[in-house]
Amino acid sequence: NEGIIDVREVTVVFSLNRSVAIAEDEVSNGYPIDDWKTCANGVGKNILLKLNLAAAFIRIHEEAQQYFKFKFCQSSTLSQAEIQVLEESNQQISYASEVFDTTDPSILKRAMSFKLSTVLLAEAGIFIHNYVKRGLLKAEEGEHYFEELDHATGGNV
Repeated sequence: NEGIIDVREVTVVFSLNRSVAIAEDEVSNGYPIDDWKTCANGVGKNILLKLNLAAAFIRIHEEAQQYFKFKFCQSSTLSQAEIQVLEESNQQISYASEVFDTTDPSILKRAMSFKLSTVLLAEAGIFIHNYVKRGLLKAEEGEHYFEELDHATGGNV
C-alpha cells in the first residue's frame, strides 16, 4: 500500500505523530535521528499494526529525505552535516524494514492481502459514492451496492 495510512488506524497515526515530536526535540538538542524505536513501541506487539506502521514510517522517511534534499541541499556536493542527516534517516528506514524481514512470510502475505482488500473496498465505496453524487446511480442503487459489499465482507466494511 506504499505506506498510505488508514486514518482508522489511530494507533499508527498517534505513534508517528509522537515519534516526530520526540525526534524534533532530540535533533534540536544535538542527538541523532532515532525515531523508529519510539514509533515501534507505540503499537506494542500487534504485528498487523507494526507492519502498517513500518510501511508508513518508511514512506515518510523517504519523502522527508526528498524534501530535505530539495529544501536544504543547494549544491551538488552535500556537506558533512547533510550527509549525516541522510545516513541517520536511512538507518531508521533499515530498522523499520527489519519488521518485514523478520515476519513469517505467511503472516506477511495474510496481512498484506487484508490491507489490499481494505484499500480496494474503500476505493469501491468512493466510486459508488461518486456515481450517486454525479447521478450515474440512484441513491437506492448505491445503497444496494453498499449493502452487497457489507454482506460480502461479513459486515467488515
